[in-house]
Parts: sequence; structure tokens; C-alpha cells
Amino acid sequence: MALSNKHNITVHVSTATDPLGVKGKTRTVGTCACGRTVEILYDDTECGCGRCYNLFGQELKSHAQRQRERCDW
Repeated sequence: MALSNKHNITVHVSTATDPLGVKGKTRTVGTCACGRTVEILYDDTECGCGRCYNLFGQELKSHAQRQRERCDW
């Protein structure tokens, strides 16, 4: 399931290459199936309930499930 009520916000990120020291970046914010608001700062963001989301707000497998699959190789 994907995030609901998705929208973009602009956040200010500090940078050493910008003469003003900050740069505006667009981030996705949405509502998880559990009802919490999730702000996607980087790829693979985890909600407090354990669901993970990518930059587009699509749900990914949980970190624990992916770790088990890696161990099965």
C-alpha cells in the first residue's frame, strides 16, 4: 500500500557549495496506513509502525523481512 494524502514540501538543506549555505529540496509527505504522518527525507524511510516507503511513497518490504531474505542467499 502506498502513502495516502501525498504532497510535496520544500525543505532547506545546508550545503558547502551554495554561497548562501542552504538549498531548497523537495520532499514527499504522506499518511501511512497506521495514520502517522511520514516525511520521506531519503529513499527507504521507515514509519514508526515498521512500514518502509521509497521516495515516491510506495511501500517496500520491512527492514527485518529484507534482512531475512539476504541471509537466505
